Parts: sequence; structure tokens; C-alpha cells
Amino acid sequence: MNAKTMETYYNALLAKDLDKATQCLHPDIDWKSPLGQRRGRDHVIESARGFAMMLEDLKIRQSLGSDTHAMLAMDFKMKDSDVWHSGAAYASFKDGLMHEFELLFDPRPFVDFKG
Repeated sequence: MNAKTMETYYNALLAKDLDKATQCLHPDIDWKSPLGQRRGRDHVIESARGFAMMLEDLKIRQSLGSDTHAMLAMDFKMKDSDVWHSGAAYASFKDGLMHEFELLFDPRPFVDFKG
């Protein structure tokens, strides 16, 4: 179930459906990535908005989860680029929503993005 929630979140970002993505996040979410940290659903979804606007395509390679945790491996491509990048996401869940969320990826495509 929790792996499906993470898949729903990323598919919503790809579709630029931030309302649907927001529904996957706990109000008190802690979010970490190579680019920084955010606390609280409103702050996290604002960062996710930036990612969604830069995102051209995303493919989930594998996801797995338990009653309290989930992890997925993904490949993503930024707008105006033919290069695919790999990443992983880990989340713990509270009340069925992502509560602690950590992203692992090479941040250079985001820092260098000029679109």
C-alpha cells in the first residue's frame, strides 16, 4: 500500500497534478534531499512544484514497501535534455501518508537546469 502511495505521488508530479501529490503528504512531513531540507506539507509541495515544472519524464523501475515504510528506484529526464538520471526515494508513513521522506540523486541536473 505505501509503495503505491509513493508511486501515486511521483505520477502526480509527472502529470503536474500538485493537488493529487499533496494528498500523499502528511501535514508534518520532514523532507530531505541533496538540495536541502523542508518541514511541513506546504513547504515540501512548493519544492515539488519546481521539480514537476522541470520534469519531462519519469519511470519507476521498482518499488517496495511495508506497513510503515516504502522505497522506490526511478529514472527521470529533465525538460530540454535527452539524458536520463537515476534516483531513489525512501519514506516512512504516518496515518497512511508520507511522513519522513528522503531523496537520493545527483543534484547537478537541477543546479545546471536553464529551462
